Amino acid sequence: MVGNLSSSSGVRGFRCSAGNTAQKTSFPAQPAVKTSFNEKDRSICATYSPQPWDFDHTGGIPIWKLLHYTSLLWMDIHRHWFTPPEGGPPFTDLFFGRCMFLDFSRSYHHQVFPGCSLPHTLRICKIGKTFVFLEQKVLETTGKDPIAGGYMQCISASSKTRRPEPWAAWLTQRYPDLCAAPPRSCRNRAAVRAPRG
Repeated sequence: MVGNLSSSSGVRGFRCSAGNTAQKTSFPAQPAVKTSFNEKDRSICATYSPQPWDFDHTGGIPIWKLLHYTSLLWMDIHRHWFTPPEGGPPFTDLFFGRCMFLDFSRSYHHQVFPGCSLPHTLRICKIGKTFVFLEQKVLETTGKDPIAGGYMQCISASSKTRRPEPWAAWLTQRYPDLCAAPPRSCRNRAAVRAPRG
C-alpha cells in the first residue's frame, strides 16, 4: 500500500495484484461502514458486512478480501488524527505499508456468513521517527472475541528519493505519548494473537 500526499490533491495509492503488476487506485475504495472513533486510545472501529459477491465458490470469503476492506481504515485514521494544523504541511510526503501480520483463529470461516457483520478495529500504538505501528483486530459477530489480530507498519518516505524521512514535526509534538511508547515489531507474533478455538 503506497500513498502520495499533497495539500492540494487527494490520497493516491497502489494495490498489488498477481503477476507483480500494480493498479493505481484512489483511497478509500468505499466508505467505512458505521465508523466510530475512540479518542482515548486513538482507535477507529467499523463493521464489515460481506456482500454476496465477496464469497467464493467454496462459500467462504478469502482472507485477502477481508484484509483489503479492513486495511482501508488506515485512510480514515490519517484523516482524523494526522490532519495538519492550519497552514501546516502534510504529515508526510509519501507513505507505504512495509509489513502486515495477522493471526487468524480456526473459527474464522465459521464466523463469516451471509448477513453477518464483523466489527474490526485499528489502533495507533507507536509512532517512530519514520514509521507508525497500528494494531488490528477483527472480532466475531457479537463483538466480544477476536477472530484475527496483528500489526501493520507504515513508513514515511520522500517522493523524490524513496528513502525514509521523518514525519512532519507537528505530528510528534501532538502525540508525545505515542512516540514514547515501547517499540513494536511485526515479528512479535505473540503480541496480539487470536484464540485458536
